[in-house]
Amino acid sequence: MLNLDCDDYAVAYRKLEKFAKRDESLLMFGKFGVVKNPPISDLDLFLCFSDEYLAVSRARILAYIREDRLLSYVCDHDPVIVSNSMLGKVEYLHTLYGLDLSYDRLSYSFVIPDDSYIKYLELVWATFLLPIAGTRALDVQAVDDRSNLLLLKNIHQSIDNMGSTNSELARSECVREAFIVGQIGSDEIRGEIASGLERMMTLLTAETPVKNQEAKISSYRLNRKMRISLGRADYVNLNSDKNGVIDMALSPSVWNMFELFYMLPGKADSVNYETYVQCSVNVYEITKKNDVSYPFIIPFCYPFYRKDFRFRFRRWAGLYL
Repeated sequence: MLNLDCDDYAVAYRKLEKFAKRDESLLMFGKFGVVKNPPISDLDLFLCFSDEYLAVSRARILAYIREDRLLSYVCDHDPVIVSNSMLGKVEYLHTLYGLDLSYDRLSYSFVIPDDSYIKYLELVWATFLLPIAGTRALDVQAVDDRSNLLLLKNIHQSIDNMGSTNSELARSECVREAFIVGQIGSDEIRGEIASGLERMMTLLTAETPVKNQEAKISSYRLNRKMRISLGRADYVNLNSDKNGVIDMALSPSVWNMFELFYMLPGKADSVNYETYVQCSVNVYEITKKNDVSYPFIIPFCYPFYRKDFRFRFRRWAGLYL
């Protein structure tokens, strides 16, 4: 890890903002939250460009980040980069918690969804974390300690979002501090991810809005390393077979949420579900037209909105191609 303090993160933010503002198509520049634990923390950034220049401007920003040692470190993942035609949909695909714009040519007023919809976004976020946490907990892929600590904070934030009686984020702070002073190492961090995953699954099971519908299938191969399956309601079952493929057994209600996205699109009797799906499809069409990546997280780390043959076939067969 680089030896950084909060001032270094502020320097990196201003440096990227200055570069971005050279682009006349930049409409917004900002960040989510505040930096609390350098050098572990990362910068969560938000940029909005004009539609017609989205692809070129996005590529320029990402290249600038990759080529700069400080920026490539503090930006552990790509910024959320959108275009002006996505505004009005962004608010239904991202909670925008802690968004602070330092540049806003549009003086745009973001739509504020009602509390039930925000709760739904939090559930979607938790499902996105499940396959990642499962893979990291069993150490199937080599990941550095900082990345695991960043994931752990997301797990703890998700648990707090779903109404934990304890402050999980405070736990995350303690783990980071213990790591920085050398009291814990990689194994302990993975252990925290595993225990956090179990607590998150328990709350997610209680919070998922659609329950006890008959399952259409009982397992699905998400990718080369992860299979999810229908399990019991009272515990999380996480195993790895001889080929290194992880099987994560989901509770019936969480499994049902997966099926609604991937096997039964449009079948949920939920305005929140319908709104989320429609906004996702609309934004995907914009990104496809501009040949850029979809900028938001996706339920269960799987792009349900795709309609090309490869993804239609996977829905039908439940196979990894």
